[in-house]
Amino acid sequence: MTRHEFQRLRQPDNSRHFVVIRDLRDTLVSAYFSMKHSHPLLAPETARLREALNRLSLDDGMRLLMDDWLVPAAKIQQSWVESDEPLIRYEDLLEGDVEVLERVLIDRCELPIDRDVFRQRVVENRFEALTRGRRRGTEDLLSHERKGIAGDWRNHLSEAVKRTFKIRYGGLLASAGHERGLDW
Repeated sequence: MTRHEFQRLRQPDNSRHFVVIRDLRDTLVSAYFSMKHSHPLLAPETARLREALNRLSLDDGMRLLMDDWLVPAAKIQQSWVESDEPLIRYEDLLEGDVEVLERVLIDRCELPIDRDVFRQRVVENRFEALTRGRRRGTEDLLSHERKGIAGDWRNHLSEAVKRTFKIRYGGLLASAGHERGLDW
């Protein structure tokens, strides 16, 4: 949800929150494979997208999602990037989950849990545990936990799709700290 939508919600007294953002290029690639192969067909929109993605080329499928599905995701991210909220990058979570989550959940949000128990729970919920031992980076197209890495967009976005992405979302990538400019 956008920051504005979040602020309209009634928060419990003494509540805390944190915001995680992901590189929109990886969000797009993840959505492509999820919608095409593994996302549960619980809504007619998902079924419509799956049918279209299975009919289209990779580039046309990426463009379809960029025009359709990614727009609200980008608006949500933009609303938080423009705020004064501290943001956690998903990519940082992948590389330092225990440290990042401990700092946020125990130190900042004051979650009342033993640190050793907390660390154990984080490790128990890593990609490898959720995929029964498959290592991050080992792809399973039919799994909702497809690959578990950051930067996979480099393997799937053609130069033409990247040009379109830069026009639409390049500024947001820079303001979110995922790029310094459009030279990627």
